[in-house]
Amino acid sequence: MANMTLKEWVQKLDDAGLLNRITDETRVDELPQIMEDNPSQAVLVENVKDCQVPFLSNAYATEEMFTLALGCTAEELPAEIARRKKAPRDTVTVQTSPLKDNVITGDDLDLAMLPWFCHHEHDGHAFINDCNVVSRNLGTGLLDTGEYRLQWRKRNETGISLSNPSRNTRLNIQAYVDAGREMPVACVIGGTPHLKLSQMYTVEGYDDWQVLGGLLGEPVELVKCETNDLMVPASADIVLEGRMMVSEGPVHDEGPYGEYMVTYGGGLQHMWRIVWDCITHRNGAIYEYASIAGLHPGRSDMVDMTFTLAADIYDALKSAAIDVVDLYLPPDAVSQIAYLKIRPHRAGDANNALALMLTCSRQMVPKIAYVFDDDVDIRDPGDVSWAFGLRFNPEQGTLILPRQNVNFLDPSLTTSEPPFFISKIGFDCTKPTVGDLSRFDRAVVVPPAVVPDDLTILDTDQLTDALEKFIRQAPRAWREVVAEFAGHPYPALYHAFGRLRDRLGRREEDSPTFPYRFIDTGSE
Repeated sequence: MANMTLKEWVQKLDDAGLLNRITDETRVDELPQIMEDNPSQAVLVENVKDCQVPFLSNAYATEEMFTLALGCTAEELPAEIARRKKAPRDTVTVQTSPLKDNVITGDDLDLAMLPWFCHHEHDGHAFINDCNVVSRNLGTGLLDTGEYRLQWRKRNETGISLSNPSRNTRLNIQAYVDAGREMPVACVIGGTPHLKLSQMYTVEGYDDWQVLGGLLGEPVELVKCETNDLMVPASADIVLEGRMMVSEGPVHDEGPYGEYMVTYGGGLQHMWRIVWDCITHRNGAIYEYASIAGLHPGRSDMVDMTFTLAADIYDALKSAAIDVVDLYLPPDAVSQIAYLKIRPHRAGDANNALALMLTCSRQMVPKIAYVFDDDVDIRDPGDVSWAFGLRFNPEQGTLILPRQNVNFLDPSLTTSEPPFFISKIGFDCTKPTVGDLSRFDRAVVVPPAVVPDDLTILDTDQLTDALEKFIRQAPRAWREVVAEFAGHPYPALYHAFGRLRDRLGRREEDSPTFPYRFIDTGSE
């Protein structure tokens, strides 16, 4: 069975009410505001003036879109991603695909067939930002993919941002420099959320297309590029093929660009350039652009990092025997904050969980972590604030880890040059595991009582006798009394209780309900 195409994914979004179709002719300079006005919906602009392809954006911008793609609930998402990433699938090679409907080379190649525009006020130029760049590891022969932006240079040239020195594409460059060769690359523009997730993982001994197969739950069909030996998904809409001019070194100006943190992280950089030799695209191809947030953090091309990070944390916690109930990274915090709900079984569970949350992922985030008990709704900001305010003890519940790895785009860094590190902090908002914990009980509202259909109304004298008998059977909390005598006129019940009150008492050790009992029984 062929893998899902971008067109099929768009239809799935449409069927789920997550797509806004715009049919009017639209100029490229109008696209940024359209994205800004639709932060939680995918946008398909079907008629872009002077452009050969329709424009799709925000098509993996929310948790709802990822749960739709993987067929699970929001609470199940971290565990589902963690399960799938561990099950790479062998790929299948096909001889051709609709991706080869159009093969453009030589003087016919013009990147201006795609929509280019200035997205943010201080952007250095126009960018393609949904770029799944493919390269080959010369040592292992495995294919690596990574999500990088391309900056316009010429009709057949772009720059590329490779800021993170630990990413595989950056690591592959040196081998080609040592071999005296320029590095063949391909750029798969756009794709389903599964592709975005796969780019965040490296599984030893497998290439990234096999990892994608695990996330899809089926083998990925691959087809060979026209001008190099790289393999790309046959289901792709648009692929660029070219050479990264690694022999020149990172000497070409690149950026700045409005990053997913809603800041211009990185500023003006110097990077490599790519000469593009071929464009292939299917008939009716869709150009996908990953919205970089604008003033809506957490609605960007890097939203996939939030969910892969959650899967990394989930894996680490389960390995440490932490009883995980839910894990949530609020999207507006762009992966910098994580909330965890657990059932603590040991005194150190919360502290261990915090340490793992802050250190376990290659994404180098989050830098702030919270752990809560299983009665806290970590997806409700009000519940989180309540639990943080009333269950967190600063002296005992704070964990600070100094000199930790950090994403260099974080504007809170005090240096613009490596090495980059920062302190991280965790907050234990769980209740103690021993002692009287009733002081943490919530004042939950009592629901309406159930009144028997055959109730016989008692007068005050009869209620007094019945109430005495009820309390002598066993000590009774006031809620039990109200429930037992539901439907009787409340003045009569309260007067009946008043007749007995001087003979009733309660004990401090009977927390938390402190039931009433008769003093003359000798039990007080």
